[in-house]
Amino acid sequence: MNNKKNTVSGSRTISRHRIASAGLAACLVFSFGSLDPFANFLISSAAAEPAPIDGGQLYNTYCTICHKTGLNAAPKYGSKPLWAKRIAQGRDTVYANSINGLRGMPPRGGFAHLTDEEVIAATDYMVRGSGGWVD
Repeated sequence: MNNKKNTVSGSRTISRHRIASAGLAACLVFSFGSLDPFANFLISSAAAEPAPIDGGQLYNTYCTICHKTGLNAAPKYGSKPLWAKRIAQGRDTVYANSINGLRGMPPRGGFAHLTDEEVIAATDYMVRGSGGWVD
């Protein structure tokens, strides 16, 4: 049996060990009627927050098609002059344009399966790499 991670709910991944831990914790609770410290640990471990979305990985997978070369007048990653006007419009506008599309860019960059959060993470990565918002 391999230990590769399974994809669940889009970008969330849960290892087989966490799933097994959650199942074991549930069995302990139903068998003994209460949570002991070990079962408490297993439940908190299984319910941990999902890993943050990696905007850089998303950029490299989906966005370089246009934003590395400037295809369809896309602002190139790292080009402060090309991004400055867009950044000046504010996050809400930049995010809305990334999600809904604008001129030569189709909605979600043409990848309809991407969630809003994934599109925003990739957008943040490009903006930060081009001199935009710092936080």
